[in-house]
Amino acid sequence: MQKKKTTIPLFLAILAMAGYNAFRPEQTFWFKATSTGNDCFENGQMENADIQLTGALHDVQAHDPKSSKLVTSLINEGFLKTVEKQSAQAQDFFTQASKIIEAEGSDSSRKTDQAAHLTSLADAYSLSDQYDLARPIYLRALDLATKINGADSAQVASTANNLADMYCRRKNYTEAEALYKQSLAIRRRQSDSIPAEYCISTMEGLAACLGKQEKYDEAEGILQDAIALNSKGKAVNLTRLASEYRSLAKVFEARKNFSQAEIAYKSALKVLQLIAASADEKVALDPDTPPAIPLYKQSTATCDRLLAPVCPTAKEMQAGADRCLASKDQSK
Repeated sequence: MQKKKTTIPLFLAILAMAGYNAFRPEQTFWFKATSTGNDCFENGQMENADIQLTGALHDVQAHDPKSSKLVTSLINEGFLKTVEKQSAQAQDFFTQASKIIEAEGSDSSRKTDQAAHLTSLADAYSLSDQYDLARPIYLRALDLATKINGADSAQVASTANNLADMYCRRKNYTEAEALYKQSLAIRRRQSDSIPAEYCISTMEGLAACLGKQEKYDEAEGILQDAIALNSKGKAVNLTRLASEYRSLAKVFEARKNFSQAEIAYKSALKVLQLIAASADEKVALDPDTPPAIPLYKQSTATCDRLLAPVCPTAKEMQAGADRCLASKDQSK
């Protein structure tokens, strides 16, 4: 079965569900099956994904039915069934998850879980293009997280960011911009306790939203900050870095700053070459295992991830650099 392309992995529902501060991936059968199911989903192996995620669901139902892992499994199954266009089954899983979330609301000690669960459920509806169902759940989760954890909490930042993502996909850029900025402000203030990856993700979303509104000056600043923060980390996320340079190049190009655009395109190209080289090493080490990044041998070593919008191809970056070089020469 052909995999439905999405820029957001199924496994993010797990992280949103448990909250990244509370979530500790223990090597239990449930975690292994869920993780393997996510990997299969990412690679378009929907039948295997279904087997693994169903196994995880049965495991938690049998051994730990009162844990938050049950809601996670139900939502993951619901999203998978939605992708497979089995809407009736998907809605059944979502309904089961909703009932558990509602029950948690009566227990004050689990209201924090409830806010995270609501966000995760809204994420599932949003990723399934059911925006009318997702929006009120996001708003409820945002209100609940604000009342329980405070307006400056990590959960508020996460919910605001995900709602902004949805608004951006629906081209509601004004609403999305405000929410991205709210999320980013929280994550910047709490940079000591919130992973840099979360802050970078919000920056990328905000920059894209600003670009859609032709607010190029502001978008450029945000992207430069994202590149600096990403590059500063101990383990640079090369896929994100390539995407950031690509976005920055497009901003420069839109402003007719062709010299800077050419440099940014070439920077993205260099990062792609590093990714391709890394994938080559993985293939050499374990030739029987399909690489996580498919390789394409062209005039320049290149790669294109399964989720193409996340990591642009080297061919596209080279074309962008050539286009900017030609435009720069014409403007002289």
